[in-house]
Amino acid sequence: MSSQESTARLNTAAICERLKQVRIHVCGPRGQSHFAGLLDLSPSTYNYYEKGRTPPVDVLDRASRVTGAPLLWLIRGEPGDFAFESLKKIDIATLDAAQTARA
Repeated sequence: MSSQESTARLNTAAICERLKQVRIHVCGPRGQSHFAGLLDLSPSTYNYYEKGRTPPVDVLDRASRVTGAPLLWLIRGEPGDFAFESLKKIDIATLDAAQTARA
């Protein structure tokens, strides 16, 4: 494996980890399916991204818009002083009620 391939893997792993950190902070440790719904993804598709598959830019953009996390931070980890406290909290009960009303 070349160092360029290794760097790409490290970047993908870091992107996936940052997305997971945002999801945990916004929806809680058990809120994966709720977060997937916010991103208009199936839970299984979202799970692929947390497990290491590179999310497309449009998914990262939606995550940024929904949570308030800077897109550049999701992609590159910049700025380094990003504070999780600035993220929008999602009330799971409110989200469940809204999804039930739509059904």
